[in-house]
Amino acid sequence: TPNPPEEFDIKWDNTGRPVISTKKVTGIKISLSYDDRYCLAVAGKDSKGCNITKITSRSREEWIDLLGKNHEGLLNFLTDGKDTLDQAGNRIWAILETVRKLSGDESKKLDIIRQIDNAVLICTEEEQGKTFILSFPLRFTRGRERILAFVVQKKQIIERSDLLLEYDEYKELFRTPAFDVIKNGPQGQEIFVQRLPVTFKHNSQLSRTVYFSNYFYWVGDVRDCSAWPGLKGIAQQFSTGNWGMVTNNTKIKILGEATVHDQVEIRLWTSGNGGPANSTMELTYDFLKIMGNDQFERLAWCEQTTTWVEIFDHGAVKPAPYPDFYWNVMKEMLPKYDAPNVPIPMPEPLADLKKYEGNEVHYQAPSALVIRPLLYEQIIETSLENSNLVGNIYFANYYAWQGRVRDQYFYNLIPDYFRGIGEKGELLCLECWVDHMREAMPFDRIVVTMALKTWQTCSAVFRFEYIRLDPDGKRVKLAYGEHEAIWVTRNKEGKPLPNPFPKPVEDAFRQAISIGLE
Repeated sequence: TPNPPEEFDIKWDNTGRPVISTKKVTGIKISLSYDDRYCLAVAGKDSKGCNITKITSRSREEWIDLLGKNHEGLLNFLTDGKDTLDQAGNRIWAILETVRKLSGDESKKLDIIRQIDNAVLICTEEEQGKTFILSFPLRFTRGRERILAFVVQKKQIIERSDLLLEYDEYKELFRTPAFDVIKNGPQGQEIFVQRLPVTFKHNSQLSRTVYFSNYFYWVGDVRDCSAWPGLKGIAQQFSTGNWGMVTNNTKIKILGEATVHDQVEIRLWTSGNGGPANSTMELTYDFLKIMGNDQFERLAWCEQTTTWVEIFDHGAVKPAPYPDFYWNVMKEMLPKYDAPNVPIPMPEPLADLKKYEGNEVHYQAPSALVIRPLLYEQIIETSLENSNLVGNIYFANYYAWQGRVRDQYFYNLIPDYFRGIGEKGELLCLECWVDHMREAMPFDRIVVTMALKTWQTCSAVFRFEYIRLDPDGKRVKLAYGEHEAIWVTRNKEGKPLPNPFPKPVEDAFRQAISIGLE
């Protein structure tokens, strides 16, 4: 049309035909070429050019006059090969027309890069670098033979290294698919699977095994990936600042250990859905260590509840119905029938630690809204680093802060025990959870308190509270949770064995209890 829509920028040739059309909305560039019967169109994000030319007959002298003396050598080269004179002349003309659409300069040097049968690849220098033009003759159903020419991109060829053949370990890593969806969850639902290798960052236990808070960052990753078909829509909604997803609570049991070079399989399914606006989803995560030959050990079992929300003020939200693009994906993972949501039986190497007979109770805090004695507290200065796409403080931070406060308290009492690789003993998290009451936002100052709820010979349950410190001095409770840890040493095989807390820790517990009961 002579009056194209605004999103198109069309150039016209001297016959009034459209030559190049650029769609501004998406950045896609379209090059068009017509003859009396056919139209050729090419499209892409980079600059494009094309031409379709009906083969016509001329003498050699007429072709040189039309193409220019500077292209006589190319004409001779092509006619010495497989081209007839008219094929060669029309080929060069089609290539020059393609160059004109790119830069308007038809005097550029044309270098032949490759010729295979009747296809010729030409290179010319443009401002953006080298441009490659492919041309070949083609006979359509009707009419005489045509020459087609158009800009092409150089293919990036990736060659496999011989290292893949030399090291079997690479083969083991590469043949493990990163993602999968399998059937037959505990209630007949679909299960989303993510597999990942354990690397250096995860192994911050003294014994160089996976530190417990890493599981919660993995929880977030697999949860987001499970919604991949709708994730783009989710991101667009969340980036408006008007919608989000909040974590209500998360609870995990640590049942095994992993270290560098292990591979972890995380299985996620939806075990229920309901709540206000029918937008609260119950998720289950089963963390498994891949042992080979279809054998596994359980590392952890995690349950989480999340709610889709509308954000109506800074840090203030209310439940809202799921958008269709999210619900259509996640409903496929809902239970198909009623059945217990229980793990498949398999080895759980740390499960026996909770059953240790010599783990006598020395103190149990009275039931109360506030657990005493208070052992330690630390102020967390949050920032954008602790945030995420929703804009609030990411849920996994709460578990990282549990570890930070717990470890600092023990380090202050027994700093020598934190040197080396845990030869004198270390704390292992067996179970922890957090219930969220309100949203925290970047740059909130949050005091994390740790109180002693239960003290046994080898283990303890710590009560955590997360309190926002407002500029006016007001203290607002954001969340609370618990953390059960056991003190262990390791035998020659590296197996963790329960042991009494070091004496400085026992003394600190007794002193805190006596002060708290006054």
